[in-house]
Amino acid sequence: MVIAEAAYLIDRQLGAKAEASLYASIIEGQLEVADLAITDWQRIQDLVGTYADMRLGGTDASVIALAERQGAVRIATLNRRHFAVVRPRLLTRSNCCRSTTASPGAVPISQLI
Repeated sequence: MVIAEAAYLIDRQLGAKAEASLYASIIEGQLEVADLAITDWQRIQDLVGTYADMRLGGTDASVIALAERQGAVRIATLNRRHFAVVRPRLLTRSNCCRSTTASPGAVPISQLI
């Protein structure tokens, strides 16, 4: 779910070559694509229902569910609107970080999520 959204945003903002680089990073093992377990889907359903008035959506809910399951304490996002409001089980608002540009020395998102 998240890869599809990331690919769309990368293509829209940076073009097809950058999108292809995303897939290369996955193929080469630089990024790990996590599988969603049944418990993740249950948490996604819970989050989407709980935050229905703000239309959280499955993609953002899946990021939260995976972060909770993996014990992550930080989420890198460009979407503060949802992540500043939702109260994940293990995260605090102060641990939700935002970056509008990627710098050469930036920590890969796979290490933050």
